[in-house]
Amino acid sequence: MKVGQDIEAIYRKAANMHKPPYELTYPWTESKVWYDPEEYPDLHVAHWRLWMTYRRHFFDWQLNAPLKVNSQRGARRRWKQTACAERLHFLSLCIETWGYYDFLRRFERVDGDRLLMWFGGHPGKNSPDARKYDGPTILNLTSLYAQDEAEYKARVAGALKPFQLDQGGFRNLTELLVYTVYTGALDPDEKPNGRLADETLAMVRLDIEKKVEPWHEWWMGDTKIGVWSKLMNNPRIKQLAEDLAKRIEQRLYKPHLVPPVTSSEMKKTGWTPMQRPDGTYTAEIAAVLEGEGSEASDIESSNEEEEEEKEEEDQLEEKPESPLQE
Repeated sequence: MKVGQDIEAIYRKAANMHKPPYELTYPWTESKVWYDPEEYPDLHVAHWRLWMTYRRHFFDWQLNAPLKVNSQRGARRRWKQTACAERLHFLSLCIETWGYYDFLRRFERVDGDRLLMWFGGHPGKNSPDARKYDGPTILNLTSLYAQDEAEYKARVAGALKPFQLDQGGFRNLTELLVYTVYTGALDPDEKPNGRLADETLAMVRLDIEKKVEPWHEWWMGDTKIGVWSKLMNNPRIKQLAEDLAKRIEQRLYKPHLVPPVTSSEMKKTGWTPMQRPDGTYTAEIAAVLEGEGSEASDIESSNEEEEEEKEEEDQLEEKPESPLQE
């Protein structure tokens, strides 16, 4: 009774604000992205399309209101798995664009509660999927009310606050990749729809191979065990990483293409416009990244510039003094 009343109150409050609940919980306008939409328009389209298509399912899963009909529970679970898979496709594009470590550097520099990423999608605590899974889980509202009333009140109170339903989900992107879809998005032996694309896994492998110290210890696990060992020792990914390194060195590598926005997408009900009438973007680059161009996010370019500057300095030091100088 109590749970049902609280759920009705959530939807009634959203209706009084003339917005669907998922638009309040996962807002696009004035939320933050970790890149300049003008500099990465294709990636921004992919980001916008993911958010508009699936944020209603983000909301349904993270609120986890009890459902009486088995077919409804099955449908919600299937939609959640589809949303997780499409999120992986978008994360693949991000890693293709910047590389694994540089993507994490950009993303984790953005500090705030309006960052446009869904950190949910973990399985139900009492579901069969949770038995073969070591990551975070989620209880439906009825079970949560019975087992932890304080946590229940927090979820209900935060249901329409931006991104509050994701609390208790994945703590960072690496944890999301290790545990998402229950099997791990970094496992090259998993089905393609439940992991990162092969080329993306090769990109991750290249960064780990460089022996560069990651900013944070959670960016990579022990490469001698588990999914990290599978990633580093898979012959298919190893060969692809070698080929990819050559293409990057020859400047022949490009991220996969993103289909342009269609006129029907621009008119869809419940989809926030990607741009305002004046051409400005409705989602905003995080303040900490404003003014940084693509070179600031390109490790190879910055390393090359440092080497060139060092060579110029060495040449200046070696240059003999002019005989005209006193």
